[in-house]
Amino acid sequence: MLRKRKIDNEKRGFDEDWTIKYFFEKGPKGLPICIICSYDCTVNKEYNLRRHYQTQHSKRYDEFTGLFRDEAVKRLRTERIAQKSMFVAQKQISEACVRVSYRISEVIAERTRPFMEGQMIKDCLTIAAAEVAPEQQNLFSTISLTPNTVASRISEMGIDLTNQLQKKSESFKSFSLAFDGSTDVSDTEQLSVYIRGISSPFEIHEDIIGLFPMDGRTQGIDVKGTVKRIMEQRLPCLSWNLLSAIGTDGAPNMIGKEIGAVKLLLDEVVPPQHRCLSLHCIIHQESLCGKSLKYQNVMDVVVKVINFIRSKGLNHRQFRTLLKELDSQYGDILYHCEVRWLSRGRVLQRFNDLFTEIRIFIIEKDANLKTKNGEHVIEQMNNKNWLFDFACLSDITGHLNDLNIRLQGRGKFISQLWSHVRSFMEKLSLFISQAERNDFRHLPSVAKLLTDNPEEIFMTNKLKLNLKTLSQNFSERFYVFQEYEHEFHLFEDPFSINVADCEDSGVQLELIDLKYHEPLKSAFSTGDLIAFYQLMDEKAFPKLKSHAFYIGSMLGATDANEQSFSFMKAVKTSHRSRITNEHLDSVVRLALSPISPNIVDLVGSKRCQKSRQK
Repeated sequence: MLRKRKIDNEKRGFDEDWTIKYFFEKGPKGLPICIICSYDCTVNKEYNLRRHYQTQHSKRYDEFTGLFRDEAVKRLRTERIAQKSMFVAQKQISEACVRVSYRISEVIAERTRPFMEGQMIKDCLTIAAAEVAPEQQNLFSTISLTPNTVASRISEMGIDLTNQLQKKSESFKSFSLAFDGSTDVSDTEQLSVYIRGISSPFEIHEDIIGLFPMDGRTQGIDVKGTVKRIMEQRLPCLSWNLLSAIGTDGAPNMIGKEIGAVKLLLDEVVPPQHRCLSLHCIIHQESLCGKSLKYQNVMDVVVKVINFIRSKGLNHRQFRTLLKELDSQYGDILYHCEVRWLSRGRVLQRFNDLFTEIRIFIIEKDANLKTKNGEHVIEQMNNKNWLFDFACLSDITGHLNDLNIRLQGRGKFISQLWSHVRSFMEKLSLFISQAERNDFRHLPSVAKLLTDNPEEIFMTNKLKLNLKTLSQNFSERFYVFQEYEHEFHLFEDPFSINVADCEDSGVQLELIDLKYHEPLKSAFSTGDLIAFYQLMDEKAFPKLKSHAFYIGSMLGATDANEQSFSFMKAVKTSHRSRITNEHLDSVVRLALSPISPNIVDLVGSKRCQKSRQK
């Protein structure tokens, strides 16, 4: 039986004579295209071209011969080029309009604005074009920015971010997760999940995986199931063997010893021999340590006064007028918020700076303010014991605020965060030893009060006790970090490690090699750890590089999760409570992800059309 003949194997070519004979030219793929009607022929075969010409065009073009036929071919080719240029221009305009639609939708998401504002932006663009470039006004009116279009664009960009993150994660050498939960305006528990991964040579990527709704219960087993499902859906290529740490806010459903989400997750997906840390957010722990200070009598008075001034419009206006009349440094007093970590320190500092003005205002208003315990506010503000407690709390909280600010920020190594905490613990030890000698040089408000009233030195006993309690709290809460101090030190400064202190014989030999590696010594001296580890050869220093991947990938804080909740609440308000969970997730990721959506590829995958809505 004869095999079927394949045209491709015959390697037929285009004959230039066919242009004059049959009005065909060679197309971009090497196949004939009719220059009269743009018919595409699927094979370079003269019979097919002749049949098309004779059945479709011969009656009209047979009369053209010689030079007239050459002129007809030239004219048709010119018209075809012009037609193609027009179609290309129209396509480019359509694609540009769709690109603009994507970019504006991206801005709407980043600014957490309602989707319906897309139409308002389009109206503004049209008005601007009418005034600045009237001839282009029609062009701006073709940009599609309806609420449905904006929502669709945002969803597509969210999918693109997931695809890009998935591609990046394929090369991760180690990664850590941080997750936290918060309730949105419709009482849906939203789980925020962040990832920090490191790929060769030492590229760090910290990103939000997404916001995920948890319907029903939020116990440890439910959180565990949600996190596992998230990883399987969005980052299926990542191996749990690469997990270095899990960070949470320390809630019981997260870190419970038996049925906490972290314990259940590690038991299920991580091999027993693999080291994976369960970390309580460093910033959150620092905040909890600060709450151990026994100065509630001070905060009762401060909060009562602030609420009296700020809660009533008349009082607030009169207080600001008083500050202007007294040429005060500040124009207002700050609200206190128990939830915000830095709130108490800032409020106490401002209260201290405006103490005289506040006392004058309370007396002038003749306000009979009392605390929850029934104590008169003015009597407390004139009481030496209260004033001393206020000075103590103000100074200690100021130091805690400095630590809190140092701990905040994206992209920091966990070893750097621990260094800040360790430094503060050392300062506390110094404050305690100096306080025992009645030396309060690092507590300026206390020192000033004692300078003015040296006979009140007996009141320092409470301060000494609070400093010791605070120091003990830090030691107890950060015991996990203390256990890993050697690991952090090895990552942060391998040149200062005593080789004999390392149990791993491979690490010992690599540390000796590192000691005499001049290029790495030079890179380390610049203070840039990332550049140092990027230069370190993975084959020459496998143990040290693996350790760097492990420690460098750890997320020590969940402040990024808190930031995602702030955006969530800005997006899903009481006026926008019907926004879907999918759109909420996409908006928050577009606002927070360091990855930019690949709009060019998204537009290229579409059949672009102009908007017909005016």
